[in-house]
Amino acid sequence: MASNLRKYKYDPTANSRPSSAAVKSSDSTQDKSPTQQTASMDITAIKTDILESLRNDIATIIKEEMKNALAEDFATLRKEIQEAKMEINSNTSAIRAEVDNVKANVSAVEEGLSKWSDHMVQMQAKVSMLETEVTVLKEKCEDLEGRMRRGNIRIIGVLEQQGSSTPEAITLLLKEVFQLGRDVRVDRSHRSLTKRIPGGKRRAIIAKWCNEGDAMVILRRARSGKLRYRDHPISIFPDYTASVMKARAVDATEAMDYVNANIPPADDEVTTDDGDSRGNK
Repeated sequence: MASNLRKYKYDPTANSRPSSAAVKSSDSTQDKSPTQQTASMDITAIKTDILESLRNDIATIIKEEMKNALAEDFATLRKEIQEAKMEINSNTSAIRAEVDNVKANVSAVEEGLSKWSDHMVQMQAKVSMLETEVTVLKEKCEDLEGRMRRGNIRIIGVLEQQGSSTPEAITLLLKEVFQLGRDVRVDRSHRSLTKRIPGGKRRAIIAKWCNEGDAMVILRRARSGKLRYRDHPISIFPDYTASVMKARAVDATEAMDYVNANIPPADDEVTTDDGDSRGNK
């Protein structure tokens, strides 16, 4: 700014600030001289340079003041950012370690599940095989139990008294009821294993015959009509297994439903290969 001021020479004769009256008179009477015009232009240029220099100086001062004022805040902010960055890096490392640990655990679990899946496939095959064997064994046991019960009869309606279910008592009962002319041998006999209820339903007597033929004869005669022993009605049935008894009960219920509904029994039909249906009437 000082250098700009030095290049202008001060002229004491020049009036830099003319009066308004003089300006008005000069404008009205005559034009300015070339020297006055040059001086006026120099003054305008000086003012412009001074204002520009002041603007630059003020801007520089403001920038310096703002920079000094914000320097500490910037330093604090930079420090906090660095600390946050370090903490994020530390947390990222810990998270990566945990993720790696989880990946390892997942891999171990997947490997274990794969092995257990193979074991389960093998176990399912074994279970299916065992189920088939159990079904076969169950059917064999059912058949064996049924065959063992062929020589048994079940007597219902006999009073529960002392000695009423012994083999001797059963032999006398059958001889009296069926008027047998020969002795029949009962191997063993007993009441059913249900709990006795005083005044309740009489428990059945299960008798095992030494000869299955005698049991067949007794059962055949029992179907001929109503039986009575000592003025009490009795019934004699084959000694079926539990599953057979359940099946017979279901069949009896369905038959009673058909009878009550007055539905005639359906004819058995056989369809031949040519599509012709033939019924057995």
